[in-house]
Amino acid sequence: MATTTGQSDLSTVRPATGPRLTRPQAAPMTRGLRNPGMDTPFSQTAGSEALRGAVPPTGDPFARLLERLQPGHRARTQGLHGAARGHVLARLSRTLKAPLVCVAVDEEAADALAGDLAFFLGGNGTLLAPRVLRLPADEVLPYDELSPEPHIVSERLGTLFHLSQGTRFPALVLSLRALLRRVLPVSTMTGLAQLLTTGQDIDRDTLARQLVLMGYQSSPLVEDPGTFSVRGGILDVFSPLYERPVRLEFFGDTIESIRLFEPDNQRTVDSLKEVSLVPARELLLTDQTRAKAEATARAVADHINLPTIKLRERLDALREGLPGFGLEGLLPGFFEGGLATVFDYLRLWAREPVFYFDDPVGLERAATDLWEELERSHQEADARQDLTLPPSEHFLTREQADAQLAGWRGVEGGGAGADPRRAAARPLLLWRHAGSARGHPRPPRRGGRPHPAGGAPPAVAGHARGVRHRLWNPEPGGPAQAPAAGPPPHGPHP
Repeated sequence: MATTTGQSDLSTVRPATGPRLTRPQAAPMTRGLRNPGMDTPFSQTAGSEALRGAVPPTGDPFARLLERLQPGHRARTQGLHGAARGHVLARLSRTLKAPLVCVAVDEEAADALAGDLAFFLGGNGTLLAPRVLRLPADEVLPYDELSPEPHIVSERLGTLFHLSQGTRFPALVLSLRALLRRVLPVSTMTGLAQLLTTGQDIDRDTLARQLVLMGYQSSPLVEDPGTFSVRGGILDVFSPLYERPVRLEFFGDTIESIRLFEPDNQRTVDSLKEVSLVPARELLLTDQTRAKAEATARAVADHINLPTIKLRERLDALREGLPGFGLEGLLPGFFEGGLATVFDYLRLWAREPVFYFDDPVGLERAATDLWEELERSHQEADARQDLTLPPSEHFLTREQADAQLAGWRGVEGGGAGADPRRAAARPLLLWRHAGSARGHPRPPRRGGRPHPAGGAPPAVAGHARGVRHRLWNPEPGGPAQAPAAGPPPHGPHP
């Protein structure tokens, strides 16, 4: 099918027919700090170098999309939904030999996107291999009088550990809330993680105490992530990295065997040579974090004029090593320098990932709604005299997210229910603000012709010729599209 010069008509890129799969269940990790069979972290691959020689002929509309994926630029598409979206993104990852970071409006949309990607990234179309990482976010805000869902916290910490180790997954899928949410410092994550092997000598009781410091809870039966139990020469533990708990059998102080088992019937599923243990919760109460949290609590209490008796209750819970109620609002104050960002982990995971923003207009709206909710909840927490830190200590602002994203290459989708003439054309708020003021290229002229000052036309996809024509030729006064530009990101941390 003929295409207008400069256009990318992705409607010609069609996926193979097949069922739409739900979110995959990750298979057990059997190698500890690295994903089995994947020895080279993405942080050691150069996506720009892989692009050379991998671009299809220029007549291919997919090639037009690749041409725009340079550091500091983004390509815009319209009409990529469901299986077509998963097919194009999977092909993009394989062609560039670079991982994807896919940002969806909410958790439901992220689950759907992860399911589509899992099907097309899986070698045989099954769910046996963990091909897609999910970084989940819970709906509980730091100012809610609720604790986060343990399973969500566990999955989030497991994913962050994989990112910190450069574990080679083709894609990471997360919601906007998960992208903006500040997370456990990298040094805390890697400093507390342990790799245990068969034949290793380690005192069982010392290991049990270490698990408590890592946020694990002692339980008679190990059925949920983040729990452990000790019975004679056996220690059962459920690490966030695994789908099932692990049983360590000791002979004296020596680990004789490591086995995955089913929690409901205790049957052995597999034997392992090693197992990785990572923090099981974010509210960690070590000697260092307790001291820092106590100092933070006193400072906040002075600021809100908290009665001494209420402050003493909070401090007693911290000193006794109890999580207490409502301490999530103080979480950034547990760590020197505060919490880290997802971008800190991404730089350790991959040198040149490709970002995909599923619905730019929806992301703008979600960012606005999130910050309105955060500010309102923080004010209500202050009125209750809760010990909390400001929203900017818990989440990235949109300006901070823009600064982090500047220089990365990416693709923008149009969103499932967006108005094509508006949704496909408005700039992504979480990517940049007032681009022309920063020296970015000016928008292309109406009809997709690049402006003389530079800039690439958007990639367009549609199900019919008339749809593509309308998207490519907006009505007078309609919006224009401009690719962002900026300096390339720094390489991975050493």
